Amino acid sequence: TGINAEYGGYLGVMKNQGLAGFKLFNLKPSKQEVLLRIVILTLIFILAFSTRLFSVLRFESVIHEFDPYFNFRSTKYLVNEGFYNFINWFDAQAWYPLGRIVGGTIYPGLMFTAAAVYWICLLYTSPSPRDS
Repeated sequence: TGINAEYGGYLGVMKNQGLAGFKLFNLKPSKQEVLLRIVILTLIFILAFSTRLFSVLRFESVIHEFDPYFNFRSTKYLVNEGFYNFINWFDAQAWYPLGRIVGGTIYPGLMFTAAAVYWICLLYTSPSPRDS
């Protein structure tokens, strides 16, 4: 009835076939799936790359985001030098050639948590890893 009758039952046939009636470039369904995955992954890559590039274009070419090596070095400095020296530390290697005043420019939660885990592990190890 209605629009379905006007098209000779075509809509009912398509509804029952699902995506099997959809032919993309006359490819087999398995090839269509591969092509669809490639297209989706390419779009995800383009979106991720442009999102990352936006901060560099908008602010400057110095990357101020998450840097695992900086976090490792900061945690190591905190463990070896202590809290007071860590807060007042000027790191000449970070944000080169500018340098970085670490105490006023970081969110120290990761470094403090990692240092606390390290110190707790030291309590339960014998001999101490620092002795070797």
